Amino acid sequence: MLHRISKQWWLAASLALLGAACSCSPKSNSGPGAGAADGGAEQSTEIQNGNAKVTGTVLDAASGMPVGGAAIEAFGKSCKSGADGRFVLTQLPEGRKGVLRAKASGGRSAENALQPLRPGGLEVVLHLTAP
Repeated sequence: MLHRISKQWWLAASLALLGAACSCSPKSNSGPGAGAADGGAEQSTEIQNGNAKVTGTVLDAASGMPVGGAAIEAFGKSCKSGADGRFVLTQLPEGRKGVLRAKASGGRSAENALQPLRPGGLEVVLHLTAP
């Protein structure tokens, strides 16, 4: 429990110190089930109009260094992190819960649960761990 609390504190502190983001283009979001996280298991009754965005930084959990070229995915949209580890996912559905996932070389990965997204932006830090 203490580890989880300190990790959340570190995440909050990291968010306060982050700078400008590099922009990534979202993947097409069409077809059956598009925009649903986790196969559509988590739903909301709120209107989803695509005005939310998630920006963040991908870091290696062991070294704390930024990870460039990590694949980021949420709500059927994806991008890659820049050399500085920064990414932006735009046009995400408002009022939806979901999961933000990152994968990089060597099987390193991270996940972050997203509470219902609101208009505007959300800043996150993803810490990649080895399998």
